[in-house]
Amino acid sequence: MFCYRKPKPSDNKIWACLLHLSFNMWEEYRSPESPDENFRIRGYLPDLQLSELLWSDAMKKMADEGLNMVVIDLGDGIKYKSHPEIAVNNAWSTTRLRNEFRKCRKMDWNPFQN
Repeated sequence: MFCYRKPKPSDNKIWACLLHLSFNMWEEYRSPESPDENFRIRGYLPDLQLSELLWSDAMKKMADEGLNMVVIDLGDGIKYKSHPEIAVNNAWSTTRLRNEFRKCRKMDWNPFQN
C-alpha cells in the first residue's frame, strides 16, 4: 500500500519513506547468542510491535515536512478476511485500516492499495 500527495508544481522528485507495519515477513531468525532473553536481535514476534503514537506522529511529520509518498508494508500487520491466519496478535482489522485511510486523507495523503 502507498500514500501519495499531489506534488507542488515546483516539485520534480519523489520524496518518500518506507514504513513497515510489521517486520516479521522479513525476519525469521532469532540469534541464539542474544545475551538477554528479552533483547531480540532478529526474530519473529507473535505480537504487533507498532507504537500508535509513533505511527500518528510519523504520518503528520512526513506531511508537514513535504514528503509526497509513503510506502507502507502491511505484511502480517493486517488481519485480512480472506487469510486471518497470517496476522500477528493485535494486527489491524481491515476496518481499522480503512479508518487509517480516512485519517491520511485528512492530512492530504491519498491512500492507494493494489
